[in-house]
Amino acid sequence: MAGDAPPLIAVTPRRVEEGERFQVRTYDPMGEDWTALIVRRGEPPAAALTGVREMPHSYQRPIPLSSYGLSPGDYNALLIGDAGEVLKRNAFTLAARGARPAVMPVEATLRAGAPISVRWRHAPGDLCHWIGLYAAGESDVTCYDELRLLHDETYIVLASARLTVVP
Repeated sequence: MAGDAPPLIAVTPRRVEEGERFQVRTYDPMGEDWTALIVRRGEPPAAALTGVREMPHSYQRPIPLSSYGLSPGDYNALLIGDAGEVLKRNAFTLAARGARPAVMPVEATLRAGAPISVRWRHAPGDLCHWIGLYAAGESDVTCYDELRLLHDETYIVLASARLTVVP
């Protein structure tokens, strides 16, 4: 037997460029109305920077919001219940205008066979981005000296970084 869908909130796109607008989508099956707020990542509802308050349940559609006045960084969209509690939290990033994706190894030189720790930033935020280890300038994976951040289950390179592997 199917049950009611749980509360949800989502931001599209997940990577918003400074000055652009974004959409907040919500669903709250409980209460008389709902509130959607934007806060810095991890902050409580009281630290809201923008949002919409006390929307009727019949208004369950995308809400366009502006990034105007928000500085680049990591944010949460919060779905707030009637009693002021956070029902759902969804992360998104506001990137500086013109920011490009980047990938970088935590250590630039590694021993062969050692685990590789990687950091990345400004990726579009799609579901299945992945990082491959390639020979620099090659698509063959028999030699490894370049990390590539690849877009959403494709071979479209968003960023690359060199690393050195020593015996």
